Amino acid sequence: MADPKAIQFLEGLYSRVDKQVRDIVTSMLPGVTIAAQDDGTVIANDHRILNFQGPGVTVSDESAKRRVNVYVPGAPVAATTTTIVSATTAKAHSLWTGSANSAPPAGWETTSFSDTGWSAAVSASHGTLAPISGTSGLWSSASPVALSMLETPTPLSVSQSGTFGPATYSAITPTYYPDIPSGGGFTTYTFTGTCHDSSGGLMQLGFVCKDASGTMLNLGTPGTGGLSDGQTNTVTCGPSGSAFSGNFSTADHFSPYVSGYGDGFQTGSFDWTLTWDGTPPVIGVAGEQCLLRQTFALPAGTIATATLDMNAEAHVLGIYVNGNFVTGSITDPGSSTLHFTIPPANLVMGGSNLIAVNAQNYTSSPDYAWVAYKFTIGTSSAGTDTRYIPYAIADAKGDLIAGTGVDTAARLAVGTNGYVLTADSTQATGLSWAAAGGGGGGGLTKLAETILGSAQASVSFSSIASTYRNLRVTGHARGDTVAATVTVALNLNGDTAANYDQGMIYSSGGTANGSTSMAVAQPFMANISAASAPSGDGSAFEMIIPDYSRTTFWKSVVAKSTYSWGTGAAQLGTNQSGIVWRNTAAVSSIQLIATAGNFVTGSVFTLYAE
Repeated sequence: MADPKAIQFLEGLYSRVDKQVRDIVTSMLPGVTIAAQDDGTVIANDHRILNFQGPGVTVSDESAKRRVNVYVPGAPVAATTTTIVSATTAKAHSLWTGSANSAPPAGWETTSFSDTGWSAAVSASHGTLAPISGTSGLWSSASPVALSMLETPTPLSVSQSGTFGPATYSAITPTYYPDIPSGGGFTTYTFTGTCHDSSGGLMQLGFVCKDASGTMLNLGTPGTGGLSDGQTNTVTCGPSGSAFSGNFSTADHFSPYVSGYGDGFQTGSFDWTLTWDGTPPVIGVAGEQCLLRQTFALPAGTIATATLDMNAEAHVLGIYVNGNFVTGSITDPGSSTLHFTIPPANLVMGGSNLIAVNAQNYTSSPDYAWVAYKFTIGTSSAGTDTRYIPYAIADAKGDLIAGTGVDTAARLAVGTNGYVLTADSTQATGLSWAAAGGGGGGGLTKLAETILGSAQASVSFSSIASTYRNLRVTGHARGDTVAATVTVALNLNGDTAANYDQGMIYSSGGTANGSTSMAVAQPFMANISAASAPSGDGSAFEMIIPDYSRTTFWKSVVAKSTYSWGTGAAQLGTNQSGIVWRNTAAVSSIQLIATAGNFVTGSVFTLYAE
């Protein structure tokens, strides 16, 4: 008697076998019960233990969920990864109107929106970039300016006049703050002054750069002494780090000075101009918004994973994938890379896709002006199980599968109707389709057939291809002329002149006879029954033209026929003919002619090649 615990265990096991597996196994083992009630009660006593075997089959038990998992490997999977990074193929559009942002155009984040009027995005060229590896830090093009705008065009200058003296050191010191923001690229500062001395002495003229507290920053900048009335002096301060330069910033200003030279304490006046030039800095516009759009294609298949990594020196106001908002994408990335998981349903496999970003510059610092992203999509598609030849290798009815090497196979497309499979070592599969007989030997190929629907005096086969070696004509026919038999004559290529020679051997009632005729116009090919023969009596004949397609020799014809004109022993005859056509041309047409009357309805004539 079976152990109750064993029975209980089997009942529990069977109860966890799902319906699909039960149906499959039931179809494989008809008449054997392998299922159980949903409550685990066995529905019959005739049970079998399921023993799953085979390469790759695995079984695992999930006792907490009261189920056993059986994994049987199916079609293999080919995995690929597609990576899309921010690049200058993206399009950009600034919403800045000069003092505020306009609303984004409707549907800008969708694939149907046309961005042909937008500018090409450019790689960020200022600020401290920390984009994701492999990406480009993008903003927008300079026209329209997007989230960053250029300083006032250079060169820049300021001019002023003043008076001096008498004093121990007389100078006019205007407070002037040239707009030299941090990060600028100005190269030179030139001070030009002219002194007008009213006391006849000499003067000196120069300029210094002071910070907000009045401390000189370029003490080495020289003045020039010994200037006389009306004499002009020019002093140049080079770029930062060079001689007579200063660490200029937005809080610095220039102060021109003029004084009497030596102990004369002269009095007079001056005119001066301060000019600076070079590459202006780029500064951000606080609050300005920019839209970015980048399209990309994905291969066909099934999405396994889709992740988006984003970093920006800006405030992100939303990321969209094919018009779908990415949850959590309204944020300030700061110095961290953001990671998003994109639902596979939001992507189009085997087609075009779009990533769209709305970003805003919330500071005027030139360091804040870029967006970088990396989109990684893992896809899978049906692979190839090397143990089996996949169904997909065949594309059409009649395709064959042929070996191309060790453990490899390829498709051989179906050939032309009537062609035969031929060994061909020049082909990858070692096989090719060829016309039957075209390579010397092979089976018969039917080229044409005529079954008469009404009586007619002749039957023709024309436009015969020259791709075969031999021709064969068979017939089963009867004549309608009032006679016991009628002769069938032959015509090749329409030649009706006396260019044929013939010889015949025939027997009638057991008696053999023969004849030879030279230079005839209508050689006799066969004899067939005619109207005086019993009703339903038809005659068979066959004709062969060897080597018909070459032009080396005259053409020879071998023919034979069997005919009767009654039921007596002396009313059965056979005929064998040999015909020579004095022409080396390839045979392209054949005509069979009833020498009297017509071939009757139902007569059949067939042309074969080999």
